[in-house]
Amino acid sequence: SASFRQRESPLLLSVAAGAPKPIIDNSYNISAMADYVDFVNVMAYDYHMYQPYLPLTGANAPLYERQVEKGYFTTLNLNWTAAYWLYKGMPASKIIIGVPTYGHSFTLLNEENNGWDAPSSGIGTVGSDGFVAYHEVCSFMNNKGVKSVFDYESKVPYTFKNKEWISFDNEQSVAYKAEFTKEHGLGGVMIYSLNTDDVLLSCGGSSRFPLTARVRDVLQDDQL
Repeated sequence: SASFRQRESPLLLSVAAGAPKPIIDNSYNISAMADYVDFVNVMAYDYHMYQPYLPLTGANAPLYERQVEKGYFTTLNLNWTAAYWLYKGMPASKIIIGVPTYGHSFTLLNEENNGWDAPSSGIGTVGSDGFVAYHEVCSFMNNKGVKSVFDYESKVPYTFKNKEWISFDNEQSVAYKAEFTKEHGLGGVMIYSLNTDDVLLSCGGSSRFPLTARVRDVLQDDQL
């Protein structure tokens, strides 16, 4: 139209795209997309949440697979997803990595079995329908008796108390993802989303949006 032709700057075309292999294979012609889109926001999260057909704890947004994972489960991580988008023909410069500022909660069947792949009876009580904003995670961790673990294999944390179990991202894990983006020459990072970052200063910092700020700092500097 005339209004489009009169624009001083060109329009951008972007796509928000899924990360799991079945979604990629059945939904996208990536090599064709690459000819038209300016960039793709790859939603590299929701790899694991409570599902009745797979009632086990898992990482919402792992950077890498764990050694014990086999078969399809080795594809449920950012490293694999980015490599697959590259393999399918999307230029690295057009791949934007989605980083979540929220987690997923689970209810453990047995509070003594509280690591990865622990049997779960449903979503947790923290957050809304199993979806837990980062500031809600921090409020939970401020409670007495809560334990937190950072898994250096998958490069993401989880936290638990009694039968409540939450997979989430913190400043350390998002820094690893930002550094990964730089090391692989990818186009950048997309934060999902600002409103689920720590907007309430629940995490003990002096400024709001600490996860978003950490990603920015790593992308602008060479230090983790």
